[in-house]
Amino acid sequence: MIRPYTLGMFEHSAKNDPTVIADIEAGTINGYIHTIGSDGKADAPVLGTNATTGKQTADLYVAINDLSGDARYTDALIAKGDTLNSYLLRAWDTQKVIVDEDSLTTAYEDITAGTTVLYADTDGKLNTNANPTYFAIGFKALEKIDFGGKDAIVAQIVVS
Repeated sequence: MIRPYTLGMFEHSAKNDPTVIADIEAGTINGYIHTIGSDGKADAPVLGTNATTGKQTADLYVAINDLSGDARYTDALIAKGDTLNSYLLRAWDTQKVIVDEDSLTTAYEDITAGTTVLYADTDGKLNTNANPTYFAIGFKALEKIDFGGKDAIVAQIVVS
């Protein structure tokens, strides 16, 4: 899960598109990073890989839905076809987010607070990358924490 560090981020700088449709057959995790396809569905991010394709788009969103009932205390998935509350990450430039192990591809042990920068990978999770030149949005790990019994990091969103 990726969560805003403060609730004020929702109120003062969030750009939410609540009409995006979840499109993963097995279910979408809360905190899934995605783009919005022409069909209005959440698509996996495409990596920027070279001078021809350029940087990964800065129009990345994070799905943060309010789960209700017993699901709010579990790792429940958002069903295919359900709508997502999709927040534009670049609107949170310089703000902090909490990222738990469910939204990390890079092993928690390989993250160094103050040094490691993560980027959206094609699975909608955060990963390190050998060539950060081709990414428009990075997540700089500021500290490692325990959040709700899970390994997590506090990261600052950096838009380049």
